[in-house]
Amino acid sequence: MKNFKFTGVNIAAALLVLAYFLPWVSANGQDGSGFRMLTTGISPGMAAMFIDGTSRLFMILTVLVPLSGGIILKQELAPVVNLQKYLRPAFFLPAMFLGIGAAVVQYKVSAAFEKVYSGMGAISSFMPKVSAPGLFDMLGLGFYISMAAGIYLILVAIGKVQDKEYFSQGNASLSGEPTAPSDNL
Repeated sequence: MKNFKFTGVNIAAALLVLAYFLPWVSANGQDGSGFRMLTTGISPGMAAMFIDGTSRLFMILTVLVPLSGGIILKQELAPVVNLQKYLRPAFFLPAMFLGIGAAVVQYKVSAAFEKVYSGMGAISSFMPKVSAPGLFDMLGLGFYISMAAGIYLILVAIGKVQDKEYFSQGNASLSGEPTAPSDNL
């Protein structure tokens, strides 16, 4: 831990791991973290009757988010272990996975809501049309933290943001000294 640097990349990687256990989705009064989605996707219990193969696979793939953060942190803490071939994808996977996931959730909720509304038959002609809930209604704090960390990692990887060390053990103060944007890429 003595050699650990508090750079933006390391902070973002740690946030990816920590936010995995915070609520990502909230629906019907239930909160679901990334970890809960993973365990539901793996579980062969009652959920298997309601979750189709694609959704189940997507729920299992949520493990990519903290795994990417772990790879980045492991490379920083123990550079002796060579994870170079996994490091570049680890910078891009979290934001891409979460962005695609948000779009899929919005599509599925809209389609399901439309199916329920159209299934009401003649009654629906007397009711005002109600729209499906939006993403901001369903997504939780853990998702937003993970998405922000993922976007930061992409911006560092493509060189649009210069990573810097925020806290130095030597002088125990905030330091704005920039480091190379892609030391480990």
